[in-house]
Amino acid sequence: MRRSSAVQLVAILILACTSALAEAPTVRYLGSFKWDLNAPWFGGFSALVLSADGQNMTVLSDRTKILKAGISRKNGRITAIKPGAIHHLKSSTGAWLSGTIADSEGIAITPNGTIYISFENVARVVRY
Repeated sequence: MRRSSAVQLVAILILACTSALAEAPTVRYLGSFKWDLNAPWFGGFSALVLSADGQNMTVLSDRTKILKAGISRKNGRITAIKPGAIHHLKSSTGAWLSGTIADSEGIAITPNGTIYISFENVARVVRY
């Protein structure tokens, strides 16, 4: 690539990024909420997916637990989290994941409800 073409390409990329940042919504701090629950499985959360309305979340622990919970708010601030059922992730054979293959790390939920979970240690992405 010729030097002038490379410089032009970099300039275009910088302008595109600057334009995208200018259109990004602003973020402001609303407050903090400490979620605590007296349960042996509670803690070690690696990821969460928040519903579009902010009223529900799906939480993933790094110990292969997945939980859906309701979020109560007042004036936009979280006032309570109500956990639903907790599920232990299973292998394709139906056995609970354990040992070195059980380090769940990331979660994505598609519009049709399919859940994808990424794992560390034995790196992979699994569809549930």
